[in-house]
Amino acid sequence: MAATYEMSRALAESHAWSEVDPDPHVTISMGIDGNVTSADIRETLAAADARLYRAKETGRNRVIA
Repeated sequence: MAATYEMSRALAESHAWSEVDPDPHVTISMGIDGNVTSADIRETLAAADARLYRAKETGRNRVIA
């Protein structure tokens, strides 16, 4: 499943954004929590949020799952 998220990140980075505007450079950082057994959505969101910030802190434009 992580490969799917990585492919989405790579597609956003490689998209021809210059067709929309000549200057943008678009990248995506994602934090993914795959623990589907958690009954508390707040725990799931907190874990994904922590991973998102770790992705940004370690250089951006990456997926942390």
